[in-house]
Amino acid sequence: MTNSTLSNLLTRSILALSCCLFPAMGNAQTAPVSASGDVNYDLRLQELEDRVGAFKQDVFRSKSRLFLLREQILRRTIGGSRAAVEHVNNLGDKFVLVDAAYVLDGNRIEITNKLEDPRFEVFDASVLPGAHNLSVQFKFRGRDFGGVFAYMNDITIDKAASYPFTVDEGRTVGIQTVAFDSGEGDILDPNRFRIRFEVEEFATHEEAPAAAAPAAKD
Repeated sequence: MTNSTLSNLLTRSILALSCCLFPAMGNAQTAPVSASGDVNYDLRLQELEDRVGAFKQDVFRSKSRLFLLREQILRRTIGGSRAAVEHVNNLGDKFVLVDAAYVLDGNRIEITNKLEDPRFEVFDASVLPGAHNLSVQFKFRGRDFGGVFAYMNDITIDKAASYPFTVDEGRTVGIQTVAFDSGEGDILDPNRFRIRFEVEEFATHEEAPAAAAPAAKD
């Protein structure tokens, strides 16, 4: 093979390789740039962002459903670790409970149509063994007795407290959240009204003790 033939073959190979690697270069001068190219790109980008947002919402809803399912499974568990919370209002008839917020491990427990009862069950279900935390926040309003005591209706008292506790496997922790009047100070002093937690622990299959001993005071 002569040098001329080898040179021609090499030239044709380079041209063929260039066409494969850069197919658009030959049409660069003849293909006009579309003015709608940027618009189409923005639309596609917006569509992609919308899909990502929808995917995030689906993931959030799925996590919520899984959490509810886990709670339902725990509530149906026989035996195991349990927690029972009871609300007790010992303030007497001077003040009325107008709002009560119970939060167990960051999850609010819904309470409806119970605030007028001096004692009611807040929570009684299976929980995971380990550390837990119960937070409460109460709002009281003075009872309007009329006459010279009508001003009591304008008095509101907010009290909050929390109680960390641990539930062992096969055990139940019973907690009574008691709002009470300490009798210290003036009747309008918010510090006079306090919250204490009365706690008992027992085996899950045993009956709860008749009375609970005070565990903590606000």
